[in-house]
Amino acid sequence: MALEIERKYKVLKLDKKHLPRKGYQVIQGYLNYEPVLRVRIAVLRHSVASKQRRMVDNRKAIFSIKGKGLLSREEFEYPIPLFHARELLKFSLGTIKKTRYKIGRLELDIFHGKLKGLILAEVELKNKREKVRLPDWLKCSEVTYDPRYQNNALAQFGLPPAKG
Repeated sequence: MALEIERKYKVLKLDKKHLPRKGYQVIQGYLNYEPVLRVRIAVLRHSVASKQRRMVDNRKAIFSIKGKGLLSREEFEYPIPLFHARELLKFSLGTIKKTRYKIGRLELDIFHGKLKGLILAEVELKNKREKVRLPDWLKCSEVTYDPRYQNNALAQFGLPPAKG
């Protein structure tokens, strides 16, 4: 059993010049919402140094089971064949698409499709008391304890309504 401990932030303002040049595309499909059964395909595109300068897709697929919780929860992840992931996505109850950027321990997700405009930042922690220091160029509001911002809730219900 693995314990996932992470803080999540809604990005209010992002200066994109600080992003790495390349992120990778992620599609996540949910086969069940409770417990969370997730299939993820991540696509990292990169150039191969050759005479043709061709692009290569490095795709990987993961099947995840996640327990209940907001700050921390049990998480089991298993690599699966890409073909199996594509087939499982056909049965998903909801999907999300995003581009993920890794900046040290920070993962920044820019969502697409029905979630366009939403940007979330996550930091995995070693323990629940660990302090998080976000970069100065990232203006955020913490949403760790708001279940509407869990990826499975976003797939199921879409964007949370703006508070006002």
